[in-house]
Amino acid sequence: MYAMTLRPVATRIPQEMDKELREIMDYEKVDKATAVRKIMEIGISEWRKNFAVQLLQQGKASFNKAAEIAKLSVWEFAELLREKRVHWVELSTSEIE
Repeated sequence: MYAMTLRPVATRIPQEMDKELREIMDYEKVDKATAVRKIMEIGISEWRKNFAVQLLQQGKASFNKAAEIAKLSVWEFAELLREKRVHWVELSTSEIE
C-alpha cells in the first residue's frame, strides 16, 4: 500500500493500548514496529473513508471528490455508502416526479 521508505515515528501510548498492541504482536507473530505499521494502515484507511463520508454528507465534497479522498473507486465508494446506509442525495418531491 505504501512505499517502503520507512520513517521513524515516536509516540507515547496508554498502558492499556500497549497491552493490546502486545496481544496483536502475539497473534500476528510480528515485532512491535510491524504491528504498529499494520494498525496504522488500517486506521488511516478507515479514517479516510469516514472523513470522506462526513464531507459528502455535509455537502463539502462532491461524490467523486469524496471517493478520491477515501481512495476508493466510485463503485467502491457507492458500496460503502450503501453499507453505512448513508443517504447523500436529497431530492424534493417535484424533482422525484
